[in-house]
Amino acid sequence: MAKPLAPQPAAPAPPPLIPGRIVHYKLSLRDVFAIRDQRFANPYLGGDTPKEGDVLPMMVVRVVRADVKPVLVNGQVWLDGNDALWVRAVREGGAVGEWSWPRR
Repeated sequence: MAKPLAPQPAAPAPPPLIPGRIVHYKLSLRDVFAIRDQRFANPYLGGDTPKEGDVLPMMVVRVVRADVKPVLVNGQVWLDGNDALWVRAVREGGAVGEWSWPRR
């Protein structure tokens, strides 16, 4: 006789979204052009060439709207170089130009 399957535990809820939290950000084509322009304007900035769809770490600086879904945040995207990209009112999601929780 087969044993009944044990119920699967529910996925843990994501941690609270607060300033300082690290999430993922997916670069848009507009972001890529902004990074290129920022690096062209300052010869001391540089790094690997970003591409649309690259997923990079972003530190949440301000939670703009936590009371609505998708949640909007401002943040600093850490680039693969010695610079960063400031993004504002970024919505939660999986598309380019959006942030998401890192996979666990």
